Amino acid sequence: MKKILCAVLAILLIFTGCSMKESKIQPLPSEFSENVTIRHKNTDYNAKLEHSGSQTKIIYSQPKALGGLTLIKNGDNCTALLSGLNVDIKENILTRNSAIFLIDAVLAALFSENAKLETKRQDDVLVISGSVGDKKFEAVRYRDLPKLKSINIPAGELTVSFEQETQQNKTP
Repeated sequence: MKKILCAVLAILLIFTGCSMKESKIQPLPSEFSENVTIRHKNTDYNAKLEHSGSQTKIIYSQPKALGGLTLIKNGDNCTALLSGLNVDIKENILTRNSAIFLIDAVLAALFSENAKLETKRQDDVLVISGSVGDKKFEAVRYRDLPKLKSINIPAGELTVSFEQETQQNKTP
């Protein structure tokens, strides 16, 4: 009788989709290159966002007037590249509310072991909350993929939306 009861219970678990283990969430890769839409102070920009270790790079493609403008934040240094010109940016040219500074600060917090971050599960995403300086941010990542979905810094009037993967974007 016990064997039959155990077999029935096992079959019920299999057919109801119950599992004894919970999937482990993969950490975000500290190096990535993603197409993004940046909304900063009511203006939309299309760009490629690259991050590797301590360096954050934004390569703008839209609006057309900014096409090719590249901002590179590496530690305390920031450089602008456009049409072969290379300019070191001083603090008085770009403020700490500039997109490159805010995005770099959030990414640094996300990859820091010392940052005080809160994580909440919502449907198929994880919402990570924290602050950089005096500005609160919210980063949304996929629960089942090690990929960011968006970054939002309300006080900086900045939202970064990462390109969604579709079946057409995936290579076999």
